[in-house]
Parts: sequence; C-alpha cells; structure tokens
Amino acid sequence: MFLAALDQTIVVTILPNLQRLFETNDINWIVTGYMLPVAIFSLIWGRLAFVYGTKRATMVSIIVFETGSLISALAQSFQTLIVGRVIAGVGGSGIATLCYLIINEISSVKYRSWFINIINLSFAVSSVIGPVLGGVFSEKVSWRWCFYINLPIGGFSFIVLVLVYKPHDTKGARDHVSGVASYYKILDINGLLTIATGLTLFLLGLSMGGNTYKWKSAIVICFIVIGFTLILLFLMVEYSYKETESHHPFIPFRILNYQFLHALSFLFIAEMCFIMQCIYLSDYLQYVQRNSELMSGIKLLPMIISVTVVSTSSSYVVSKYGILKPIAVLGAITSPLASYLLATLSEQSRLYQQLTTQILSGISFGFILIPGMMIPQIGQKDDDLNIATSLSAFIRAVGSSFGSVLGQLIFSNYIQERSDGLNLDYVLHDSQYGNDLDSPKLVVSGYRAVLYCAIGVGVVEFINSLFVNDRNINSGHTDTTTPPEDEEG
Repeated sequence: MFLAALDQTIVVTILPNLQRLFETNDINWIVTGYMLPVAIFSLIWGRLAFVYGTKRATMVSIIVFETGSLISALAQSFQTLIVGRVIAGVGGSGIATLCYLIINEISSVKYRSWFINIINLSFAVSSVIGPVLGGVFSEKVSWRWCFYINLPIGGFSFIVLVLVYKPHDTKGARDHVSGVASYYKILDINGLLTIATGLTLFLLGLSMGGNTYKWKSAIVICFIVIGFTLILLFLMVEYSYKETESHHPFIPFRILNYQFLHALSFLFIAEMCFIMQCIYLSDYLQYVQRNSELMSGIKLLPMIISVTVVSTSSSYVVSKYGILKPIAVLGAITSPLASYLLATLSEQSRLYQQLTTQILSGISFGFILIPGMMIPQIGQKDDDLNIATSLSAFIRAVGSSFGSVLGQLIFSNYIQERSDGLNLDYVLHDSQYGNDLDSPKLVVSGYRAVLYCAIGVGVVEFINSLFVNDRNINSGHTDTTTPPEDEEG
C-alpha cells in the first residue's frame, strides 16, 4: 500500500522540472495518467482476486506496477513516460485494493481495525514523504529515481508475499469453470468494459474542461455525456443480470441495501473532501509561501502526526468497544471546520498559523479512516465480505480521483478567469509572474474557492454520517476468520 500511495505524491515536486525537460503543457497527465487507472481498475482487481485467488492477483499487480515504474524511469519522451505511468497506475490499483482483501482473510473482525490502520497510515505517511523524496531525488540525483525507487521496494514486497502469505483457499473461481464462454461470464467482461470506458471518459471530460479545451467544446461535452451514460448503462446491466454459479456480476445488487449505500457514499465524500484539503495545502506551501519541496514536506508533519495519533486511537476504541458510527460522526463534523481553518490562510500567514490550521484536518481524517472501510462490512456474509471490501476500495479511489479533478477544475478556472487567460502553469511556476505582488493573492483566492467547496462537501459528509449503520461489531457477529494469535501468514 505504501508503494502504491507513494507513487501518487512523489511526482508532485518534479512536475516543473519535467515540464521544462519535455517542453510540454500537458504535464498534469503525469499525475492524471496514474490516478485514473487507480480509480477505474480497483473494482476489476477485486474480480480477478475472486477468479484467480487473492495471492495470485496481488503478485500480478506488483509485477504490473514494477513494469510501469521501469518504463517511466527509462522514458526518453513524454509519451513513453505517460504510458509507464498508466501501466503503474493499473498495478498500483491492484496493490491498493488487494491489501484489504488480504486483511479480511488474516484477521478477525475484532482486530481488523488494527490491520486497516496500518494500511491507512502507510498511505498517510507516503503523502508527506513523497513530495520530500521527489524533491531530494530531483535536486541531488535525478528525477528518474522517483521511479527507480519502486523497483527494490516492490521486489522485496513480492518476495515477502510469496514466502509469508499462506491463503486459506489457494484456489480461485477459475478452478471451477472451463471454456472461454465461462470465463467471459465469470469475469463479467461486459460490465468491465462498460464501467472502465464510462469512468475514463467522464473523468477525462471533467479534467479537460476549462483547461485543455473550453467547456463548450464538442470533445468535453461528448466525453462527459457518453461517460455518464455508460456509467448508468453499467448499473442497468448489472441490475438485469441474475447471479448464478457461472456468472457473477461486478456489483451483486443483493448487498446494495440502504445501510451499505450510505456507507459507500460516506466513504466517497470523506475521501473527496480530504484530498481537496491535502493537495491544496501542499500547493499553498509551495506556490504561495515559496517553500522548497523539502520544507513543504516538513511543514506537513502536523497533519500526518495528527492522522497517525487519532487513527491509532480509533483502532484501539473500535477493537475494545466495537463502535464505529460515533467515531465516523466525530470525524465528519470536524471536516467542514478543518476546511474553514485552512481557508483562513493567506500570503501573510505566519509559521505557527501554517502549522496549526492543518491539525484539525488530520484529526478529522484520522477519525474517518477506520469506520470508512469497516462500516460497509457490517452485516455482510462471509461470501460477500470481499465483494463489499472491493467496492469500498473502488469507491474510495473514485472519491479521491473525483476530489482531485474537481479541485483542479475549480482552481484552474478561477485563476484563468482572473489572469487574462494566462496558462495556469505560468502563473504558478514562472518566477517573473510569481514575483508580482498580485500573484500570491490570486493563488490564495483560487485555493480558497476550492476549500469553500470542500466546506460544502464536508457538510454533506456530516449529514450522511448520521445515517450510517450504528451496529456494534463486537456483538452478535459470527466470524469464521482466524484471530491474529492463531492465524497463519
């Protein structure tokens, strides 16, 4: 999980260097090219785990991720670099999703919060050290080491997975089917192609609107409309299929009850809100305060420390008392307050203000991390647990991508409307424009527009948290998984 999450943030600080090196205005595709596959393929990796087994699927995901990282590191052109990033995103999606499926198998419900906390903290830590490592590699060695670093870490993880992880069920559903037609049905190729194409077009349309193309352009309108239509078609197709022994739809509608849908929507909104806070706090420190990559990473430590402390404390409470909803509500009610505090930052903010205003954001997300992934599992049968977990990982990834795209959309359109149509990268990176007295004020106003949106999203998040399942996970639950003290692997 650390490996996949690190690759999302380590490239942030090397974008200006890569833009100059490859002489391109499409530099944001280095980030988008990775995050889009992470969101789109999360659900697909869960299906591959069902068909071929979790261990096999995880091994393949690491190999795909390492291949993409190697292509990116060796890239001599911008197009090759994007191809590498897309391949790495496909593999990273599998790593991020399948980690949770492994947790389902090796842990009991009572202790599952501790395992989820470890996975989530690896993501939080990577969010801070990623930009720092990217800056250090770019300044001291080469930007290529931002991708080379994945090779030894991924290789070590692969060896540990092969030697240590001993799944209880070494067979997947593929061992019970034969023939091309059977594989076609059990993989649900129709659903796979529909949702992958729909999400790709929809998110691409949103990311290009107002940036690469005008909102009124035919390509943006077509991408958004066709993408949204395909997403609706996917839901209709999945609903129309009846689940049989040889055909398993991506989303079995039997698990989509009222409580489960509320849990998924809560997770989507919470992830969307936090990513908007996190990304634009990092940008504020670099582009407004003009901190170096290393200093920006250091100044983000209050957020990561607060996430770590609160998430670990939440794991203890969940494990001991079995409560999830009160923790989720507490995290949700502090989310809009955290966005408001971040919106008070200005170009004149002192150091203590830059450090303290981010603490509440870390506290809020720390409270949400454990309930966000565990509430969708409440009441699920053993056979449906991995399906529910895969859907949760998928919704989380989509929420993160959508928050990033929406934030970039609001910020870039705000800047361009008030800077006489200047290119966004010029406003942020050009030293002559950046030294203009009005530039920091303009950038701060753009970030505030994003955070005002995050406040509204946070309010919806709080309202949604009031309706999630309030069942105590320690009462009346029959769990067949092996507890940590007896588990193997």
